[in-house]
Amino acid sequence: MILRLDKFILHEEAIENNIGRRKMGILIFGCNDAVSEARKNGIQYIELAEPILPQGEDYYSAMLILSDNESENIALCQAAHQYDPDIYIIVKCVNYNMKDVYNELGADRIIMPDESTNMVLAEIWRTLK
Repeated sequence: MILRLDKFILHEEAIENNIGRRKMGILIFGCNDAVSEARKNGIQYIELAEPILPQGEDYYSAMLILSDNESENIALCQAAHQYDPDIYIIVKCVNYNMKDVYNELGADRIIMPDESTNMVLAEIWRTLK
């Protein structure tokens, strides 16, 4: 997962696909710890207070959807790929039975209920530094 995210962020095609658009870093929804860690690690981010994507022509390398509300996570995952088909999506799955839904929506990394979100985030911060 991290290798794929790293390649996406650093690969020239990602830049070429977004010509004329300003890169805004990552989007974070549903996790104050992720926001704090992004700030601490100097990673450019936008925190979403509501499960609504920002308007405009900017683009984001990745989206972290980490709330404990499954329906909000699903809606935002679906909207994110419609917003930008190339965005890398990391989503928290609250219920094991919903994993296939996230796969169908095109999530790149699904954090399962028994996984440590903090461990996944630590990998992400190392990659984005």
